[in-house]
Amino acid sequence: MACPHGCVPDGGPLSDEQLIDLILTSMEIGGHRSLAHVGAQVRHLAADPDIQPLLTRLISGDAGVIPALVAAVYHCGTTPAGPREQEHAGNQAVKDRAAT
Repeated sequence: MACPHGCVPDGGPLSDEQLIDLILTSMEIGGHRSLAHVGAQVRHLAADPDIQPLLTRLISGDAGVIPALVAAVYHCGTTPAGPREQEHAGNQAVKDRAAT
């Protein structure tokens, strides 16, 4: 995140990936409740270079990026399956085996 006064840290600014990792790690250490159930999914998203700039804008306070972030997540299919999706996939696999 850029300093509002134009200061540049030694070594340059953090990359999007470094910034996201720093924020997520601090939230995990602090036991942030909103991250407790989705931490692995957020880390999975944060690894996607197409989604990193959107997450960086969100972390920087740009709530206007939320629709674009949701669309990117949906379009890319980068979120790991949650319990319901895993259950559905398991049920489908059982049906597929029964049909053969």
